[in-house]
Amino acid sequence: MRRDITIGCAIAASTLFIAACSSSGIPSTNGVAALFAQSRGVSPAATNVLKNGCFSSGKLAPWKEVGTKRGKAVISTREVWDCIHSAFMGTTEPPAVDGLFGIEQSAKIPAKAKLTWWYYGDSDDEAKYASQQVDLMSDGKVVDTCFKELVKTKKWTQGTCDLSKYAGDTYDIVLGVDDNGYDKTYVYWYIDDVILTSG
Repeated sequence: MRRDITIGCAIAASTLFIAACSSSGIPSTNGVAALFAQSRGVSPAATNVLKNGCFSSGKLAPWKEVGTKRGKAVISTREVWDCIHSAFMGTTEPPAVDGLFGIEQSAKIPAKAKLTWWYYGDSDDEAKYASQQVDLMSDGKVVDTCFKELVKTKKWTQGTCDLSKYAGDTYDIVLGVDDNGYDKTYVYWYIDDVILTSG
């Protein structure tokens, strides 16, 4: 982490602590949580339906690997956005994954559901063969692909999906990479700060 970012985070944290104190000088936990949520663009009332969306446990669980075993899905500190860890999936060198490969977590979709995540990816393949994508699946079948691109930017970008039409039902939310298994290409992405909220 760059030094100026570290200093900025320390100042922001101290500001949150002071601002969240009650008149008696005792920190208000609710105030800290609300201010922290606002600083990350999350409504104070919003609750992340997904568990370990920041991968802060240092493990994938309760996320599970899904798809072909070519490639890997691991926790990483190499590229991160807002968390200490990110989840990496795919391969950084040939051969490419063969089919959809990534991580999934089952969740009941809330009313006015909005899924957001940050991603950083690369590939040397073509869009007609490869992609990074986000799917809703049920019993191993894709119900909806809410994001599908061949990301080659190698810079952190936020993705968003409106899942409100699926409210009340339970689906597997899958973040992954897809390719045809070609032995001369690769595709991967890092995922960070995955949030599913109501509104």
